[in-house]
Amino acid sequence: MKALKIRVQCLAWLLFILLHTKFDSPTPLKYIPKIGVLRGINMFQNPGENLASSEPKSDLKNFYYDQTLDHFSYNPESYLTLFPQRYVLNFKHRGGGGGVAAAPILAYLGEESSLDDDLDGIGWLFDNAHRFEALRVYIEVSRDTFVIFVLLCRSLAYQENIIC
Repeated sequence: MKALKIRVQCLAWLLFILLHTKFDSPTPLKYIPKIGVLRGINMFQNPGENLASSEPKSDLKNFYYDQTLDHFSYNPESYLTLFPQRYVLNFKHRGGGGGVAAAPILAYLGEESSLDDDLDGIGWLFDNAHRFEALRVYIEVSRDTFVIFVLLCRSLAYQENIIC
């Protein structure tokens, strides 16, 4: 009988806590705020429909920087392998009262994937670039970069008997 009384008390406390968190919460339970750069993406709908597509593609300029892949051996032949590092610039709001030199640069460093999927939904840079009259820079770090790097590192490790 005592065990039943303890169970009922525990259930009453659990019910109290559940109802207390449900009705005293400043946000409804169905809305969970997300910390990230992408705006309002609902995973139950087509992602292409939800992204803020207010950024015209004509404002974006693609550039490539030839970067060496070997960061470990520092041998002269390791600098012969170059990787085209992609970055995208948007000059639309670049300016400033103090001239171009006084305007800030807002940079997005990517998330180990192609920039093509990210450019439409990166909200903070898009929302604030006009306020700061800033140049926007999007830097791509793709998985292919790491695959190429790992393959290169393994081939060098095999030749030079080192561990990557």
